[in-house]
Amino acid sequence: KGIALFDGGTYSHALLWLGNTDFIEAQREGARVISFARVVVRKPKRWRLLRLEDDPAGAVRAAAAARNMAHKEYDLPGALQAKAGGRKKPDRTKLFCSQLVAVAYEEAGISIVDGLTTQEVMPSSLENAPKLKSLPLPLLPVSPGMAAPID
Repeated sequence: KGIALFDGGTYSHALLWLGNTDFIEAQREGARVISFARVVVRKPKRWRLLRLEDDPAGAVRAAAAARNMAHKEYDLPGALQAKAGGRKKPDRTKLFCSQLVAVAYEEAGISIVDGLTTQEVMPSSLENAPKLKSLPLPLLPVSPGMAAPID
């Protein structure tokens, strides 16, 4: 909630779909690949699925680039500076969540959010990016005890 408030948007986190049930995210412990099949979404209204519709091949290239970012450290100072500005030179040794998404697309030859550098892209930037279109969440019913729930 603090990130969304700080960012001025609705969402506080960003993940990138890698294919099948795999996503990559950058969070406090660093960048990691997670399986969507093991995530229980208790509050679907707090989630939004966005797709780059004009360049499906570019999205595949971004996913391939993102796989190489797993295990990078999380960049908390970078996330804080993203909204305030101030970072002159990108540090790609560490990434925060929305920056990971922006860097993956940049490495695929796509500027996902026009007018911002990758270290300036916040969840609200992705939420409001004209290049991204909203899709319904592909959620399935879950039996009790299948997975640990997250919001």
